[in-house]
Amino acid sequence: MKSTFFSILMLMAVFSLGGISRAETDSVVARGDWGEITAVELGEARRGNPAGASDEILIQVLARQHLAAAKALEEKLDERPDIRWRLWLAEQRAGSQEFIQERIVSGVKATPEELRAAYQERLGRYVTPETFSFRYIFSDTTECNSPAEVAKVKERIDRALAELLEPLGPDPKRPWMVHLDLFNEVAKEYSTVKGDPTRVAGPFKLDEPLQAAIKQTALALKTGEVSEVVSTKYGYEILRLENRVSAATKEFETVIGELEREIASKKREDAVDAYYQSLRDADERWDIYVERFVFLLPGAHREVPSTTYVARIGNRHWLPEELRDFMRATNRRNWLMAKEREKALELAWTAFVRPQLIHEDAQAAGYVDLATIQARLKLEKSAILGSAWLEEETQRITAELPAPTTEEVQARFHEQRERFRAAEMYELERVLHPMEELKDKTLNPARREFLYREGEKRLTGTLAELVTGASPEQLALATSDEERPLMFSRKWVSKGLEFPAEVWNEIKEQQSGQWLPKPIRTDQGVTVVRHVDYRAERIRDFAEARSQLTSEIKNERIVETRKGILDTLLDEAKAKTETLKR
Repeated sequence: MKSTFFSILMLMAVFSLGGISRAETDSVVARGDWGEITAVELGEARRGNPAGASDEILIQVLARQHLAAAKALEEKLDERPDIRWRLWLAEQRAGSQEFIQERIVSGVKATPEELRAAYQERLGRYVTPETFSFRYIFSDTTECNSPAEVAKVKERIDRALAELLEPLGPDPKRPWMVHLDLFNEVAKEYSTVKGDPTRVAGPFKLDEPLQAAIKQTALALKTGEVSEVVSTKYGYEILRLENRVSAATKEFETVIGELEREIASKKREDAVDAYYQSLRDADERWDIYVERFVFLLPGAHREVPSTTYVARIGNRHWLPEELRDFMRATNRRNWLMAKEREKALELAWTAFVRPQLIHEDAQAAGYVDLATIQARLKLEKSAILGSAWLEEETQRITAELPAPTTEEVQARFHEQRERFRAAEMYELERVLHPMEELKDKTLNPARREFLYREGEKRLTGTLAELVTGASPEQLALATSDEERPLMFSRKWVSKGLEFPAEVWNEIKEQQSGQWLPKPIRTDQGVTVVRHVDYRAERIRDFAEARSQLTSEIKNERIVETRKGILDTLLDEAKAKTETLKR
């Protein structure tokens, strides 16, 4: 509902059925011309109110709710099909949850044998795999255009290794144990990695897809030891092993609580499913006459005679229009979508037949007549009726209000002009090398870096073709059969979105029709971008904002009207309520 007025019932969980004496059950705590509030009803409201409101406040809220429900009855809103069927369904559900909890799933728990078997079946879940992590000094060769440039890079990384080994003396013997502070100091000076050059890569599992040269080198080191210079796919690296954790298995005793909850929950679900299936299999208790039911399906053009029953549940037979009206009132969306016979039959079973069968069982077991269940049912029906009256009254009053005038909307527009400021916009063409892996928040920084470099290398070649006049759309289409096809898009983007500030500065400086000179990293992958067109920052016209502002003013009136109705209703309820001493 749009209002929180009748929310007490919605906050209620399934409560215990004991703890209330016969005297307390029968006692009345408040009354008015709208009816009475009993102690048990107040108790149910109290347990369903997490905010901890006082009994005085709860009585006022309940009185207001019952007063609204009384007004709904005066206006015969209970005769509206949607309200009537919601009230009926509330009756069918009364006591059902309690019956299922106490008669179907109560006492269901995992046995010691089941726990042991589950532990063995799930043993892999409790094994912590071996992992390792390392720091690294990286020298990039991906942008080298000649052997001489590669040699300079190699010379630089060799100097870094020499500085690391210098404290170990001439001709140091393995293992080369290097202090962390020294390694970080040298990394800051020599590493060409983007971002923090002192960061830790990992932890990695042994089966993660690292480059073989890096993995083999790291696993051959002792903690704190540095490697020789390693040639990799992207350049040269020096590794320092930070940590290596052996595989371990959690003992049964440490996970027994988790297993118990998991297995017991599954057994309870199975018990409920088995109960539902027993109801479904009880042919003597219910039936849906399929040959008549199909004519009720949305889209069917033939009417079933009103004297022909469509279903039998217990001793009651249901007419086609009754089942149709019920579905429209309580499951309208699902009913309209259930055009296939089997889908519609399943919906009818779940929404219409099964609640009635459970209600019969709950009633036979004595749950429906319990004072707490009846109090809860009274609250729910009162909430349904009260909410219906509140919405009807709100609609009636707001319908009589004049529509927002042009002057009123224009005044709102001028007061809030800044809300309608449209940022600079650029029409951009993009070719994206997509990287779904970036969505994984646990992705290792080293792996992330490798993925970005692969994308940059690929799009550097693509960019060369685009600059010479190749069609970006055709280039992307030509990769459709590849494992990672390129994606082309052309759209308007507000300045400041999707790219870092430095990229937007490049786009702004770029002439229309030109591609940016290098690939760009984004949270979707690597992309190349062409500036196509530009729109300056502006304030949207009144005509563009008018519809939005008009709707806002109407919605504000609805909220204000509803609040006014509730305030008036509360004052009326207070005046008509007599609170009795307990």
